[in-house]
Amino acid sequence: MRYLDEERLREFRRFYGELEERENVFYLFFTTGLLHWVCKSLQFVPATVPVVLIGSGLSGEEREWVHENLGRPFFCFPETVDEGIVWDYLFAVNTSDFGWLDIDCFVLNPKIFDEMTEIRKSDSMNCIWSYDYGLRTEPRSRFSFPVVRTFFLFVNQNVIQRLNRTRQSWSPRPFLWEEAPSSSSFKRYSTFHLLPEVHKENLARILPMDSCGNAIFPVQEIKKDGVVTRHLDTMVLYQLLAHEAGYRLRQVRRLDEDGTAMTDEVIHVGSISYYRSFGNPDYETVNEEERSKYREIYERVLLLDYLIAGQFHQELPKYYSVYKRMLEREIRQLGKPLEGVLEEAVSRMTDEGLSRESALRICSGGRP
Repeated sequence: MRYLDEERLREFRRFYGELEERENVFYLFFTTGLLHWVCKSLQFVPATVPVVLIGSGLSGEEREWVHENLGRPFFCFPETVDEGIVWDYLFAVNTSDFGWLDIDCFVLNPKIFDEMTEIRKSDSMNCIWSYDYGLRTEPRSRFSFPVVRTFFLFVNQNVIQRLNRTRQSWSPRPFLWEEAPSSSSFKRYSTFHLLPEVHKENLARILPMDSCGNAIFPVQEIKKDGVVTRHLDTMVLYQLLAHEAGYRLRQVRRLDEDGTAMTDEVIHVGSISYYRSFGNPDYETVNEEERSKYREIYERVLLLDYLIAGQFHQELPKYYSVYKRMLEREIRQLGKPLEGVLEEAVSRMTDEGLSRESALRICSGGRP
């Protein structure tokens, strides 16, 4: 049940075979226009940690810049792919335990990398962020295990091999719970496939039931064009299948994306590739509370995007200086003076529990 391009798979397998280090590798995935975030994330990755960069749909200038400046193995998909597809290739090719780090995830405590790579035989993954799905159901349910979030992970290769020996095909990709409505134009639906009924039936045995006797799956919701569609997010099917086989999720840190996205050890910003859509007053919202939430995310990430672009734009391809000026205009349109951006961004981060020192490490200065 993997949906891979055979030619691209051969290329990626050849690339992987030529890596000097394959043990405890961490993959960083990024698309065009995000090199400043890659640079910032790499600031906080020790040189001793093996990192492999994976790009998608980059310009020729961006590809050349990465090869010449970042000093890490680099594979680029010429077409635009999303992270779910990349996970599929990683599961198909890796022969050793490996990790994943989002480019908007900053590891301020480097010792966490050592903790992440210490994976037990009984665990399917080590994670930093997860959530209690039972608290999200109506009414609340007794959900017996935390559900993984993919921002910073380390995966047990032996569990992948164990699942591959079963008769059921599977994939780490996200899966639609039901067919996507034809009225929706949400582009990611083209990369989502319908979750096979065999998995729904088999996994129902390990999941709690609602009042009607139906299994409660940890589904996420996406709203587009007024239509709500449900899906299992990236890596959740893998986690459920591993759980069914007796493997558990180890929480190296018990952080929740909503309440503890930022700590003085590790930070996840989130939404960096699409946050600007949240600034549109017509974005998919149903009430003023939700509209206010998206507006807050938009402004917070806009300020960080501008500050991080400002740290690297002079050494990056020319596009990034143009992009920084565009962000300046956007900030001015909000009525915010540029000279106050740093302090406002720091204040927003400290309001979320970060120390001022840590906030300044993100918001000012530095090189990869």
